This record gives sequence, structure tokens and C-alpha cells, in this order.
Amino acid sequence: GYNGTGKDWALIKLDKPIDQPTLKIATDATYDEGTFTVAGWGADKEGGSQQRHLLKADVPFVSDSDCQGAYSNLVADEELCAGLLDTGGVDSCQGDSGGPMFRKDDSDEWVQVGIVSWGQGCARPNYPGVYTQVSHFAADIASAADSL
Repeated sequence: GYNGTGKDWALIKLDKPIDQPTLKIATDATYDEGTFTVAGWGADKEGGSQQRHLLKADVPFVSDSDCQGAYSNLVADEELCAGLLDTGGVDSCQGDSGGPMFRKDDSDEWVQVGIVSWGQGCARPNYPGVYTQVSHFAADIASAADSL
């Protein structure tokens, strides 16, 4: 198995197809900036409990250099960061891992750019959330999907 942080993606094959639209994934880094939306049923604050209803939050992109100031072990080509560096207060949290981080593309369609991965606590100042960078793994994800 894998030992470390990041690379948080997996695909599952369902017994039966479902009739739901899919969220397209980023295939290059074009949309790996700006403001993102994260969604999940995780805690609404550090140390809090799982939620009964889906929550979402908007988080701004944090540059690799700023993120590496908080996390020296950041793998910059595979991970990206988002959050309010100066004030904190908005973030994904425990229980959100594996959930999507997405934004609108130039055609006003949603595209998944990240996967909730890890961070130091939740919504702490100077410690943004770290997300698996979907565009880095897009070819691997497509290959895995083709083999299902």
C-alpha cells in the first residue's frame, strides 16, 4: 500500500449504472486557481461531529510557495492548497476527505479540480487545506476508468 500523504483518489464500479450527470475533471492546470467550492458531510469545526446535511464552503487558491510555508512536505505537482491564510475560518474538515473541490470553467460548467486530502486542523490561520490536484492524475484516472 501507499505510505504518505496525498494521491487521494479511487474509483469504484457500481453493480448497476445510475442516471445522474457526472462532474467533469480538470485535465490540465488551467482551473487550478481562483475561488473553489468544497463540499462534504464532515465536521463543521475542528473537533466537531459529522453533519447530517451536505455543507459547502468557498475557499481561495493559495500559491505553492505560501502553502510550503505551512507545509514543507507539500508535493507541489500533485497537491494544491486553498483557504483563508490570514484569518482562517473557512475550510474542509475531518470527515470531508475524499470529497470534491470544484469551480466553474470558461463555459460556466462545474469542473472538479481537487479532492479533499489533508491539513493541520480545520480552518486555522496560516494552515490552508491541502487537496489532491486532479489535473495531475487525470490521465491515470481516465486509464483506471477505462479498465473498470
